[in-house]
Amino acid sequence: AERLERVNKKNMKLYDRYLKARISRNQDTKNSTYKQYQSSIKIFFSFLLEEYDNAYILDEDLIEDFPDVMDDYVYFLQNTLMNNKKRINFHLSAISSLFIFCIERRMLQYNPMQNVQRMKNAGEEKLLQEHFLTREESDKITSELAKTLDKDYDGAYDIIDLMIWTISYDSACRIGGLLGCTVDNLTLGKDGGYFDSVREKGGKVVPIPFTKQTGEYIEKYLKWRESKGVDTDYIIASFNQMDREWQVMSRTAVGNRVRKIGDILGLEGFRNHS
Repeated sequence: AERLERVNKKNMKLYDRYLKARISRNQDTKNSTYKQYQSSIKIFFSFLLEEYDNAYILDEDLIEDFPDVMDDYVYFLQNTLMNNKKRINFHLSAISSLFIFCIERRMLQYNPMQNVQRMKNAGEEKLLQEHFLTREESDKITSELAKTLDKDYDGAYDIIDLMIWTISYDSACRIGGLLGCTVDNLTLGKDGGYFDSVREKGGKVVPIPFTKQTGEYIEKYLKWRESKGVDTDYIIASFNQMDREWQVMSRTAVGNRVRKIGDILGLEGFRNHS
């Protein structure tokens, strides 16, 4: 957050213009592709701040030296952020998408990314771990996270972890679907319930169902939210210290929480897909 305050304001203004233009044409990708692109671009702008005198991304000198700039950036992604090839290519696509917009608006004559090579054999690089839990292992996680409902609980988890786990487990939804669950689209019944009309990957609108037990957890969670003054409609929320308000939780934060949930079983690299 501190770095972003110092990032070249012209860069941020340009990206805001790009983001509004793209989302206005395709609302389905507002909280998926372009949300992730935005994260990638913030990293790139911060890199320019630290390594290239906070240069404006359309500066002629920067464009002229862009292949060298990107060599430095890829090295940074590999050796500082420890990104794999697939992730690096995603970062490069985010930058290229911004330049394509600039060409469309006649702010640039060509895409400097066309001279930047993508990482080869990215699809063959497999760094993600896979886990297949038994019913006993799944029940152990649920049992441990349910302890967060106890008033005297002082462990490593909280009730939001319980929500992430139980809703994901019951419905097999992706993170994007999980983050689309709101109080407004919640239906609770005596045998469980669902979140209605949640937009999933590819723009598909689906219900996110859950069991009776999870429904009981959600009822307690709603009371907890009220006691904490959580004023966002999103079910999976976090308090943004910078903006001083409750917002939908980021994908990265959810991923970090899921990895921590894996500690209950001593698993490393635990993911939502597990």
